[in-house]
Amino acid sequence: MLIMSVLVGSLIGYLNRYGRGTAGARTYALICCGATLVTLVSRYFFIDLGKPWFADPGRLSAQIIPTLGFLATFILWFVESRAEWISIGVNMWLAALAGMIIGSGFGWRALLAIGFVILVLPIIRKAEERIRARPAAQDQTTEKAET
Repeated sequence: MLIMSVLVGSLIGYLNRYGRGTAGARTYALICCGATLVTLVSRYFFIDLGKPWFADPGRLSAQIIPTLGFLATFILWFVESRAEWISIGVNMWLAALAGMIIGSGFGWRALLAIGFVILVLPIIRKAEERIRARPAAQDQTTEKAET
């Protein structure tokens, strides 16, 4: 499970860097692996205690997302407050969710989700490029018509 989470996190980090992001594969591999570890501890800790009536396995895993919110806020607030940095927070969230899915024992579902992301990202990137190119083309047409 941990090897799968490192590979999935690295892939998310690579895609972020390829998409002009700043954080690398190592960071996302650690986020994904950490989320997997927390989910595994949350899943199996209370079984080892032998007192399942006191157990709430979701309590520990539920702290992953607020922690990432704190990290993303730190990045946006202290490092640089540009809208482009929001993608880092989103990718961290995606890596953590993939780690949680893997740690819950649904590794193939995590791979399917990441595969979907890999297919969708290039389509969205091309659509963004077309949208950005459209106003520039309209401005050139307007300038020619005015002269």
